[in-house]
Amino acid sequence: MRKVLFCPDSLSRAELFFQSSKLLNFKSYFLCFRLDIFLFLKLKGAKVFLISTGRGKIKSKENLQRLVCFEIEKRKIFGLKNNKTFFEKIAFRKNKIISLINQLKPDLAIVWNGFKFEDRVICSKIKTLFLEKGFLPLTLQADISGVNFLSSLRKKLARGRRQNHNGADGGAERIFKKIKNQVEIQSQKKPNINFKEIIGEWLFAPRGQRFGFLKKILKSVYCFFRHKDIEIKSDFWLVPLQQDFDSQILFFSPYFGSKKEFVSFLLKYMPKKENLVFRVHPKDLGKEDFEELKKLILSSKRALLALKTSLKEHLESCKGVVAINSNTAIEALVFQKPVFCLGLAFYSKIEGVRVIKPNQIREITPFKFDFKRTYQKIYFLKKYLIKNEPKGLAQKIQQSI
Repeated sequence: MRKVLFCPDSLSRAELFFQSSKLLNFKSYFLCFRLDIFLFLKLKGAKVFLISTGRGKIKSKENLQRLVCFEIEKRKIFGLKNNKTFFEKIAFRKNKIISLINQLKPDLAIVWNGFKFEDRVICSKIKTLFLEKGFLPLTLQADISGVNFLSSLRKKLARGRRQNHNGADGGAERIFKKIKNQVEIQSQKKPNINFKEIIGEWLFAPRGQRFGFLKKILKSVYCFFRHKDIEIKSDFWLVPLQQDFDSQILFFSPYFGSKKEFVSFLLKYMPKKENLVFRVHPKDLGKEDFEELKKLILSSKRALLALKTSLKEHLESCKGVVAINSNTAIEALVFQKPVFCLGLAFYSKIEGVRVIKPNQIREITPFKFDFKRTYQKIYFLKKYLIKNEPKGLAQKIQQSI
């Protein structure tokens, strides 16, 4: 019988994976690295394994550094040192993961994102299905090649594949109207702090850093509730900012290593007549106080920092979007706004997107595009993505194994 190894990294994904496993005719195993996820699945009766903290021998530090580059960058942001103890713990986990894979011999592994250390060890040993939040509401991206820029989707979109408007599903135009309605409803929600997620991150932060992390959280929460978004003019460029330790920034941003670098660059080189609204990533709310970012942005009379305004309000009012490789670009295209991209993005070949180099930012100007061709690509994107539900994921797993 075929075997599937699920590797959930949060309680919500553990629930999704568990419900999907019940719809499969395969043996399902779960590999966890957090005690709460392990107990959650154990109580549900799943066949679950827990790999906790331990020390192992370091055979090749260079090899380990290659596998944990995502974690190393994230630890730098929180001021953590990558000392011998850190690498010994990583070596222990690596050996345990490989030992478990050799014991179970799964045919397929299911991981989220694929850039975390554990994921990289797993995908180096067995066939892996990579999952990520979809670019459209209520969807998941599931791909054997990887997520976002690494996915097979980028190549399919680049081939200029067109869809038949008179299909059995009623045609691309009708489907696109439904997509637009979903995007508008989703984008109406105003950004807010996800206290459940923040508390979870704090509980599982390294013990020595919990007090410092708590101080940072309290300061960030105070900053959020105190901040007031200034009323936005209609003549502005929207700049969605990404998290500094987002894999999109760490691996697919050739020009900018952080949002601060990106903001500094735009304030210096964007034409002086252009107004800018910098929109922070919702997941940064409650984790950053944006003190330095605020000072930098407010030093320019033509720039604003937005924390609380809905994405819909921004996209309806702006004249275009300037991003590194943010998925906000897809929503912008739905609102028929041109997108300028300064990084490596899967949507770079979609009509309405222009990939530019930093020296081209001085001549930026809005442009019109063939929206019919754009919504054909977005329709194709919808067909590529799967529903964010157990049944949709189970079907994708059966196709991939």
